[in-house]
Amino acid sequence: MVAARLNRWQLLGILASLAWVIAGPLYIVEHVEKSALKHFSRTYSYCMNSNSADSQKCMDKAERAYDAWFNPVAAPGYGRWAARAFVPVVFFWVLVYALVYLVRWISPRSFNGA
Repeated sequence: MVAARLNRWQLLGILASLAWVIAGPLYIVEHVEKSALKHFSRTYSYCMNSNSADSQKCMDKAERAYDAWFNPVAAPGYGRWAARAFVPVVFFWVLVYALVYLVRWISPRSFNGA
């Protein structure tokens, strides 16, 4: 069996991919939760600053806004977790290899006196 050798860029890509698979979904959920909290706060303060400021109605409205913002992302399930973990990894690997192929395809043609 022939051992495959990885260059440094490929090794770095594998390490970055592993780091994303472990930490990426947690980062996405945390970022969306912070955005949902900001949305909650804006909705509540806007409601309280209006003429008919009823704190319970404003709280209910703000909670609905938070749920609408956060629940689709934070819904449990391994499928969603896997999608958040692996889709970006596959996308960036394909993008990087396409760019490398494009640079190698253009590079010889650009220096041949054309």
